[in-house]
Amino acid sequence: MNCDQARLLLHPYLDGQLDVVESHRIGEHLAECPACEESRARIQDLGRLLAKSDLRFYAPSALSHRVRSALAEVDRPARRAEPQHGRRLLTTLAVAAVVLLAVIAFGIGRSGWIGAPSDKLLASDVTEAHIRSLLANHLLDVPSSDQHTVKPWFIGKVDFAPPVVDLADQGFVLAGGLLDVLDLHPVAALIYRRKQHVINVFVWPTSQTSDSQITESTSRGYSLFHWTAAGRVCWVISDLNANDLRDFAATFQKRLEHATAG
Repeated sequence: MNCDQARLLLHPYLDGQLDVVESHRIGEHLAECPACEESRARIQDLGRLLAKSDLRFYAPSALSHRVRSALAEVDRPARRAEPQHGRRLLTTLAVAAVVLLAVIAFGIGRSGWIGAPSDKLLASDVTEAHIRSLLANHLLDVPSSDQHTVKPWFIGKVDFAPPVVDLADQGFVLAGGLLDVLDLHPVAALIYRRKQHVINVFVWPTSQTSDSQITESTSRGYSLFHWTAAGRVCWVISDLNANDLRDFAATFQKRLEHATAG
């Protein structure tokens, strides 16, 4: 991560709005970069300054008393009609019901009742991760065209060995690797290039024992191909034309199967 990227993400970092991976990367950068660390300190100092009590206006005590009295008058009939402990119980039950419904809705939306995110939602997540890597100028954590450099870089960062496949002979040059998060799990992103086009291959382990054929879809103008093989889920995304990306996915799948069998 360079200084421009770190300073762009400083505010969401300090507000706790970044995921674990991005927060860790910024923390590492701040530990090594005095200039960015100074920027972080200035932002925090400004926050503490704005939080000082002498910058706030408090209502006069007489006005505060009148407002509280008026609110008490409005609320008094309801208090007489309903015991306070009963109101607290109803409020607690209502909050619990809302939380339960939210959890159920989230589970249905993410899994379709089958225990895993639906392909449609995963396609959306993969697309967002691809766009995010391009917009944030954060395409590579380990820039290298050598698969023997990229693959070891992931050791200790993910709990599986990502399949780094050499496809240079097919015109798809390995550019490096990236650590990302999908469906709340760390995933390996392998980056390839075809002329000016970037191809992201997102890979993570799965407990699914049966392999699946390549499935094609589109999302926000990007072509996507995904399949499951050798205990891994693979998603390929790019703005490359669909025919070339289809060839890439098919070749990647065959060479991965060959490497696994070997």
